[in-house]
Amino acid sequence: MQPLQNLLDSSFSHLFQQAEAAVKEVELSQQELIIPAINELRYAGYHITKLINRPELSDELTKAENHCKRAIYDAYEANILFLIAEVKTFKDDYRNTIINNIVPDYTEYQTQVKEIISFVQVTDKETKEEHYTKCLKYNQQLKKIVTKLDGAREELNKQIKLERRKSQLLIVGIVLAVLGIIANCVCK
Repeated sequence: MQPLQNLLDSSFSHLFQQAEAAVKEVELSQQELIIPAINELRYAGYHITKLINRPELSDELTKAENHCKRAIYDAYEANILFLIAEVKTFKDDYRNTIINNIVPDYTEYQTQVKEIISFVQVTDKETKEEHYTKCLKYNQQLKKIVTKLDGAREELNKQIKLERRKSQLLIVGIVLAVLGIIANCVCK
């Protein structure tokens, strides 16, 4: 009974719940399973089972907690990569548009995204559990950025339509002016 009480009193329970919530959140937003994170939770369960069956293996709890941390990291890393793709799509969709008029913090968002990309690129698989809270923070930060960018799409599309309309009117004006000059030259 002591190992089970140790398990209940440990941070494992909280970490497991966090990992499970992260996997579910990402699964709902991306509509797919995050296999690496699920595997980490499976490994955590393996270590907990070993601890329950052999209470003298006290380091199994630490191993299980580390797998939960890696599961949290893996889930949010997958979501970060998904959200970065969303930012790139936005950037591509509005590459010929002045975005800062509608999204004043756009330049700052680009800086934050580059920082997040750098974080994901330099974190190796051996140290993921050390960075799981930072990954959670970056995931939340990126979700806010994507939400703001998506919210700006309607106004940016209006701006694009207005610019197209101005261009069309300018072209029509130039064509009419040229036709007027030609007609004036022919009539003389």
